[in-house]
Amino acid sequence: MALVTFSGMVLLKVNRLNLPSAAKLNAWGEIATLKKNISRQEKARSKVYKEQEHGSNNMKVLASTGEEGKLRSRYVKKLSQSEDALAKIAQTIAKLEKDIQAKESKIENMIAALN
Repeated sequence: MALVTFSGMVLLKVNRLNLPSAAKLNAWGEIATLKKNISRQEKARSKVYKEQEHGSNNMKVLASTGEEGKLRSRYVKKLSQSEDALAKIAQTIAKLEKDIQAKESKIENMIAALN
C-alpha cells in the first residue's frame, strides 16, 4: 500500500500506485508549498514598504538638529535596515521561483518519459 501526500495532506491510499504518478503528485505538492512561501515573502515585502512609507512621512516633518535630528537619524537607520530586508526578500523569492521552475521541468520530463 502506498501513501501519496499533497501539501502535507494524504490524497491517496492505494495498493498499486505507480512511482512516476506518485513522484508527479509529490512534485506538485512541493510546488504548492513553494508558492505559499512566495506569498508569505510578498506579504512581508508589503509590510516593509508600508513601514518605509510611514518612516519617510515622519521624516518630512522633522528638523535635522536637536532631538528631532536624533529621531530623524533613527528613521534613516530604520530605512537602511528595511532596504536590506527588501533585498533579502527579493533574493528569497528569486530562489523560490527558480526552485518552482526546476520542479515544473522535472514534472514535464516525467510526463514526456511516459510517452
